[in-house]
Amino acid sequence: MYKFKSPNLDDSILHSSNVTGTASSSSSSCSPLGSPQLIKSNSYSGTSSSNFPLEASDTSKSASTNVANSAVNTNEESSEFDAFLINSSPGNVNDSGAGSVPGRRNINRSSSYLRRNSCCMRIHAFIMRNWYLSYLVPISILCLVLIVGYLTRNYAKELLFWIETQNGWLIFVIFMALFTLVSFPIVVGYLVLLITAGYLFGWWKGWLTVILGANVGIAIAHATIRSFRHRISVHNSAGVLQPAPPTNPISAFVKQCKPLSIPELRQRRAKETTAKWTVGEYLKGDPLSAESLVPEEINQHRSIVMDFLSNERMKRGHTHVLIVAGAEAIPGYPFRQRSEFLYLCDCQIPGAVLVLLRSRRMELCTVICEPRREEEMDPTLAKIACKRYNVDQMLTLPQLKQLLCRRCSYASVKLWYTLDKSALSRYICELSDLLRLSIDCPRHVMQYARSFKSPREMKTIRRAHAIASQSMEELISEHTPQHSLEQLRSLFTHKCQQRFAYQPLPYEPKLANGFGGVLLMDASCQYAGYCGSLARSWPICGRFTPPQKVIYNMLLALRYKLLTLVGKCDSIVRSPRELNVVYLTLLAEHLKELRVLPSNMNHVSDILKATGKFNCYPRLIKHIGLDLEESSGKLLNYPIRPGNVLSFQLSICIPQDCYQAYPEFRGVRCVLADSIHITEDHKVELLTGNCTSNGRNVEKLRNKRAERIAN
Repeated sequence: MYKFKSPNLDDSILHSSNVTGTASSSSSSCSPLGSPQLIKSNSYSGTSSSNFPLEASDTSKSASTNVANSAVNTNEESSEFDAFLINSSPGNVNDSGAGSVPGRRNINRSSSYLRRNSCCMRIHAFIMRNWYLSYLVPISILCLVLIVGYLTRNYAKELLFWIETQNGWLIFVIFMALFTLVSFPIVVGYLVLLITAGYLFGWWKGWLTVILGANVGIAIAHATIRSFRHRISVHNSAGVLQPAPPTNPISAFVKQCKPLSIPELRQRRAKETTAKWTVGEYLKGDPLSAESLVPEEINQHRSIVMDFLSNERMKRGHTHVLIVAGAEAIPGYPFRQRSEFLYLCDCQIPGAVLVLLRSRRMELCTVICEPRREEEMDPTLAKIACKRYNVDQMLTLPQLKQLLCRRCSYASVKLWYTLDKSALSRYICELSDLLRLSIDCPRHVMQYARSFKSPREMKTIRRAHAIASQSMEELISEHTPQHSLEQLRSLFTHKCQQRFAYQPLPYEPKLANGFGGVLLMDASCQYAGYCGSLARSWPICGRFTPPQKVIYNMLLALRYKLLTLVGKCDSIVRSPRELNVVYLTLLAEHLKELRVLPSNMNHVSDILKATGKFNCYPRLIKHIGLDLEESSGKLLNYPIRPGNVLSFQLSICIPQDCYQAYPEFRGVRCVLADSIHITEDHKVELLTGNCTSNGRNVEKLRNKRAERIAN
């Protein structure tokens, strides 16, 4: 996530005397979602990064001491030592706070002084200053070892014969000494000892001798090298220790930092790579960005919703408290915020709670509460979070309870919340009982307020539908019989992402093979939080069969009639539910012509019930926007007004066992879904016009593909 801008972290930065300046410079690049945590690795490279998780972190005395010690040792050697040469045990660290820092520095200075003035260090420095000595000395030592080995070959042979004639226990002691000798880094001869032990002691005694000798030898060699570690040069020559800068008092910001281990850092980074705090972060890199969830637009949404709630039941003179719960994160699935929450606050924190309070004086106060947070957020980070999410306060659950008890202690208060079976609902019920307030459901009022789209919202909705339509048309043109359904889903997702629709799809594209070689596809995309969806049918071979063409043209005719009814100001059809009844009635007339329905069926209820069995969609006409289905049963009864965005999901599915229908129409399925916008002058704007729906144009797209393959 967010990192400190300073490239290096040394004592001059961590121990700055000006605490206020340090806090302000670091907070400008921090995430506002938790207390800052300094991430420290075992092999420190001189750089530092910070991570700000959702949960708050406890700042204990031991964590402060560890951070202080890590800050003190920042300018120590950056080159890596062998693990057994470094005494990193926690017990060796003086846990007395800032007072132990000077003593630790004196120890480091004295040890560095001994290393620089040792004989090995002087010889090593002399050799490294002369490049030819770095080649000549190792070659000379190797030649000397070979000459000595050649001259003493007879003595070695006699020594081996003498060892063979000695007592078994004496031979065992000699082998222990030889194993200790070859355990040092500069000596070789393990293979010779392994073979000789088997020759002298046999199978199982030789095996035990090798195991015991190897372990004892390594232990002795380890202890010996560790005791002489201050006088042996085992690090890079470039890692010369420098005098440490003077010690300054530790700032309050450093005391709040909590080091993280490398496994914790990797785990958190793996989880947070794709996490976004706002919807606007998905639009980075888009040259034609059409973001609508900006602070000015969100403030307008809040005012509209609170006005509708104030007018409900003529309660304008009351104080209204609206509580909206965010969505919970489901492991293994992409996070998608609730549309009611996103309409009022562009925040992608799982489990967050938004509270809107409007007083009698029409003053609006907005608060975001994180129920999982136990401690109060740092004031600097809380200020950044409030600016990012366009709210007044960031509170914990106990603080929210105190606020509501202080603001809702009188009778003229209306509490709005949609109850469910969650723990938050139980908490709100307990709070309402404590305050003696009734809870009203704001879902229908909020859905009605969201059904009217502003010009900024319409710009985003047009972009979302244009992306979905263009991707669908390209998919129709490029589809081949060799493509599987899973490949088509991936291809549609890829084409949407090419047009900067990086948000997860509202749902996986739905595909089905129809009777007679027709492919049905219902897909959608999400751009800046708003959804765009459509459905199309196209022939795989390139041309519709005559029965398929009849059914497809039937849907086109039904769509034209419905759009004509919606576009009339004085139309008899005023609500989506009435439009749904008209569609089923018109569809029944066409099904009677195909003998799917009996011609003597005239009662309206029987027609609606029978015609509904030949549809693929449970709901034919609905409002869309931040969600693909913003329509409740009550919202469908409201009249269609300018600013509404509706989705028409038309389909015909004639079962194979429908024996009363003509045989050539049995098993035929076809879908056609589009979205429209009702303009201010009550005209109809087709939002999915970028994807052709005319039967001839669909066939031309498929034939162009066939011609390209043939050429």
